[in-house]
Amino acid sequence: MASSISGVDLYEDATRPVPNKKTPVTRNQSAAGRLVRTQPKKAEDLARILTSHDKFPSPVRPVGSGSSVTRCTQTVTGTLVDTTGLDRILAMTANTVTVQAGVRLRDLAEHLAHDNLELVGGCIDPDRTVGGAISSGSLGARLLGDGAQLASSVCHITLINGEGRRVEVGENLPELLTLIRMSYGLLGIIYAVKLRIRPIRVYSISNNKTDIEDFVSLIPNLMVAQAAVRASLFPFRNRVHVELRYPNDGGQPGKMLPWKLRNWATQSVLPKFVRSVGLMIPMKQLRDPVIDSVTEAAHALNGLGGAGSNAMEQTGTFTRSMLLQKPVSCTWFFPRDQLAALFPAYRQFCEDYYQRTGYRCDLPAEIWRINQDQASLLSPSFESAGFGFKMTTANADGWDDLLLEFAEFAAHFQGVPLFNLTKGFKPGYASRVYGERLQRFSTMRQRLDPADRLRNQYFREQIR
Repeated sequence: MASSISGVDLYEDATRPVPNKKTPVTRNQSAAGRLVRTQPKKAEDLARILTSHDKFPSPVRPVGSGSSVTRCTQTVTGTLVDTTGLDRILAMTANTVTVQAGVRLRDLAEHLAHDNLELVGGCIDPDRTVGGAISSGSLGARLLGDGAQLASSVCHITLINGEGRRVEVGENLPELLTLIRMSYGLLGIIYAVKLRIRPIRVYSISNNKTDIEDFVSLIPNLMVAQAAVRASLFPFRNRVHVELRYPNDGGQPGKMLPWKLRNWATQSVLPKFVRSVGLMIPMKQLRDPVIDSVTEAAHALNGLGGAGSNAMEQTGTFTRSMLLQKPVSCTWFFPRDQLAALFPAYRQFCEDYYQRTGYRCDLPAEIWRINQDQASLLSPSFESAGFGFKMTTANADGWDDLLLEFAEFAAHFQGVPLFNLTKGFKPGYASRVYGERLQRFSTMRQRLDPADRLRNQYFREQIR
């Protein structure tokens, strides 16, 4: 991509005024110094919110499912725009679907499945809204050619910019579309999105266990495999559970029950069990071996689903239990040329930190191959393919201290943070790793939002 932004010259052609109609949300005449919450129902409501500075003070931040682990959607004073009221599916063709930003991925996947269609690529959190998922980082097992992020399948976006103007950006403005994908709500609040879709693609699943050293030797082959790649890494057992999803055109997608069981075990029962054991058994010499044994046994259930599809993974309502404390997570991206050294070093990092502090992640690290993807200017894999690396724990006591040290570890291996999924990295670090791309993004942000309506304190720290 060229260093200049030719899309800026076409920006006026992509905007048009929005009627300044009254929003149905009622608030006090003056909301300055307060936190205002509002739920728009149409594009005109978004425009009204962004132009009514007294009723809806800055910063104005869109909020979807609340899946972000950082402060990217938070503000102490200002306006939180709940986009979940924008929940309509607007149009569909054989190759695309157009939806409002607040539609849940799960609901969309179920709608598409009725016509034997699916989203392009996987997404591990189908309860996210479409607007949130295409505006920020998303994880999932993806085949080669699928793109790294859900945002890469976006072919048209309708948003309301910081001045309340409607912006229509499609593939006729490729550089502007590249800027607006994964823009974290900083260029405007998304109203509607058109996504590419395809016929349901069945895949066969192969599960294997290996140690970390052997896993490292497999990385060159995994990076070019025609399968989607995910893995679970158990550093204290020197074990990696590897799952490969191979395309199987004409095959049967399997049954929903195994998928329900594996999700129920790993997403609901396991975190609750780990948290309970951590509270009941204070001695780590007794507690941690029990946790590791049960955790690895639960992940062995992944082998139950011998076949599946993105549609199957994203549809259905999996059982969830009320947890004493919701698991917390942190995700980094690591480029391909760092992977061979990364995984053995991560095992050593975990052991050293545990020895010094007595604290560790009590759930395995989840790993996904992330394809190189230049569909979004702020794509973490813009420069190189690599792996997404998600650490999770059910014990948040001591978590933030670990993340601060892990951020230094990640920087040594050229880790790339995602603004919604990565905690612990210092202000200024994102500018270092995103470099000139973040500067170009900042230039467009100032153009679409000259009054700085959409930038909260978190992004003031990260994006100048």
